[in-house]
Amino acid sequence: MERTNRSRKHLENVLCLQEICHLNDRKVALKEDNFKYLIGQMDLRSIVGDFTAAILLEKPTRIFSFASEHFAALRTSTTPSPPMLNEGVPALVVTGARQLQVLDALNQQFPGKFLSPVMTTTRPPHRSERPGITMNFVTLEMINADIRGGKYLESGASAEVGCKGELIGTTLEAVARIRATGAVPLLHVSYERAVSARMCGNIKPTPYAILVCSENEPPQQEHRSSFDKLIYARSLDQVIAELVAVIKAKFPTVVRAS
Repeated sequence: MERTNRSRKHLENVLCLQEICHLNDRKVALKEDNFKYLIGQMDLRSIVGDFTAAILLEKPTRIFSFASEHFAALRTSTTPSPPMLNEGVPALVVTGARQLQVLDALNQQFPGKFLSPVMTTTRPPHRSERPGITMNFVTLEMINADIRGGKYLESGASAEVGCKGELIGTTLEAVARIRATGAVPLLHVSYERAVSARMCGNIKPTPYAILVCSENEPPQQEHRSSFDKLIYARSLDQVIAELVAVIKAKFPTVVRAS
């Protein structure tokens, strides 16, 4: 009798073939639902991708502590307050004079009044970079989807060595974060990306774009139509002087606050 009861309990705990098939079908359906959800959540994919990249770069031994610090840094550095896309000072976009550190030069004249937004790229992160803090890293599919969705102020091909085929750009959200601090968003980017920023219709006021040319470079009509200001200078000191003059004329609130 005892053996019979044991056999009966064993049979009750064993799934029949039909139940196993239903369970496997349910597992497949859940995986498909989860996959569809992740595909549709670009922000979540970016967060998970950044965290994975950070783990592979840092290789922490205390994973939970590392995760806590990682997401705490993201929370304090990426919360827009508020998304100021239709108010505030225009972003300043400069192209040309690649050897000039524009941000450092302007902050010497106007301390703390200019900040560069965190950009987003499809290239792999360098060891010294903190994903989400020094640079955002996404896939090519993700950045193209967000560009089509109108989430970028500007974008274009990466000019970094060894990054052929990679894209880089600045999201409108990153610009909004700078505006929320009261500073002027400053972008020193390629010609292609500067034109892209100047043509963006999803932010007001329109970014103020400056093209720095060689003094001997002849002006072209496309330059005049694509940029608010053309600077022709023989030296970096002249470029800085011209930039300061433009800021005093076009960004009076920055001058008064300095």
